[in-house]
Amino acid sequence: MKALCSLPESDRFMKGLYGWVGFRQVGLPLAPAVREHGTSSFGALRLLSITMDAITSFTTTPLRLMAMAGIVIAMFSLVYGLYVVIETLFFTGVANGIASVLTLIAFFGGVQMIFLGLLGEYIGKSVQEAKKRPPTSWRKTSAARETLLRIADDFGLGRKHDRVILSLMEARRLDATSVMVNDAINASDVARLKALRDAGAQVGLHLNLTQALPGYADVWPLSRLLRLLPDARLREVVEASLRQQAKTFVALFDHLPDYYDGHQHCHCVPWIAPLAAELPFGPKTWIRVPLPATWMGRWRNLRAGGAKGVLIMALAAWARRVFRRAGHEVNRDFSGFLRLDDPASVRHWLPRLLETAGPDCLMMVHPGDADDEMQCA
Repeated sequence: MKALCSLPESDRFMKGLYGWVGFRQVGLPLAPAVREHGTSSFGALRLLSITMDAITSFTTTPLRLMAMAGIVIAMFSLVYGLYVVIETLFFTGVANGIASVLTLIAFFGGVQMIFLGLLGEYIGKSVQEAKKRPPTSWRKTSAARETLLRIADDFGLGRKHDRVILSLMEARRLDATSVMVNDAINASDVARLKALRDAGAQVGLHLNLTQALPGYADVWPLSRLLRLLPDARLREVVEASLRQQAKTFVALFDHLPDYYDGHQHCHCVPWIAPLAAELPFGPKTWIRVPLPATWMGRWRNLRAGGAKGVLIMALAAWARRVFRRAGHEVNRDFSGFLRLDDPASVRHWLPRLLETAGPDCLMMVHPGDADDEMQCA
């Protein structure tokens, strides 16, 4: 509402302005009552007038189409004029006066339309400037996403891993962690994590479809999940698994996840992303997308994490559209692709990724204990 009120223009097409300001919007279904008396004076001419207001208020495309039409007409008339000249000089020897005149009229008419279109471009820009709309509209989100957000993945994988993550969070070296729910998580660790959340940390659900854990036997090879056309039975079982994990998370922590992400980024697989988008979301729940915001950031993460990052980023770009279309917030920036099986590479690249991460970047890290009997598959 504040964004709409900040627009100084007086000639307003409100339906267009609602879409122009952006933000997350929810439609409220309304069934209008039947008119009891009289007839509406809102006829076809009024609808046409509104259509013209919509076009002229938000686009200069008609002016550009005029210029393009002028170019096309001028080109066709020029080609036809060349044809008439060649036919007269080399074939018939007699000029067709009417055809020549019409060609010249069409050519100069096209030239005029080109210049009218260019003039219209300048007029259109003047009109847009006169409206004095702000270049962008923004809204304040949670503070955690306005600063570098350091997220530890795989809480719940093993008890030694969990203790490392908890100690780093308590030392404020981590801002959030993603929990893989299972039957082996210690109640004391859950209590510590709840206390950390009360102090401002975020606790998300790490959707897991590929890592065998106590109490969760339904796991699949990533190669099978990456199939474009899964069978109906697989889709049904995966959907049930995702919903059960969300239900278990709420039972453990007494609240919905602060965010969702996926082990091995499974939530970004094209047919799984719509299922993840239908999980329970609170008013501030968001979903992680492993896609750096800039091409430089993508190149840096590919160097750090290897060629598999290309597939992950491609899936993330698709999943981001799915999540946004469902009305969910996603992180703006991302970093943290690393070769976890190469400690020397991690030691080299992790400090560099942290140094180059922007103020609103989500940084994915994987702290843990090498002596824990549970390691990622």
